[in-house]
Amino acid sequence: MSAQGPSLSQTELAEMLRQHCSAHDTGTVFLRAAENHMGCIGLRAGELVSLLCRGVKGPKALELVLSTDSVTARFDASQVMGEGGRGPGYSSDELIAALARGRSTGPSRKSTSIAPSSDSAATLDDATLDLIRDLAAEALGPM
Repeated sequence: MSAQGPSLSQTELAEMLRQHCSAHDTGTVFLRAAENHMGCIGLRAGELVSLLCRGVKGPKALELVLSTDSVTARFDASQVMGEGGRGPGYSSDELIAALARGRSTGPSRKSTSIAPSSDSAATLDDATLDLIRDLAAEALGPM
């Protein structure tokens, strides 16, 4: 396994993911924040199949990734971590768009936007987030 890479902003992480998705790569992007919090993003043939941060999956994991100023990242093509079940609940493009927008004020507790920024951007309310978490936990089991 190679060493952890340089520190990346959310925009740089979005570009890294965009490159791996465009190349239809399969593997895991391992993340580490300055606070030493760990996470990973699983890709299969360039499509997002998992997102895990601090032991949390799905939309809540995205909130945690967006709450960091920068991360170090390393791509490992030998394995796909966290794969299985129904997936993270959003696409690679939606994850990249959320990272590219950054956390200007951070995601709110009421709703988390995962669609590209626009006047018609879709948001997930608390009930939908809870449903996604429950379904993901049921499908993926404990980590």
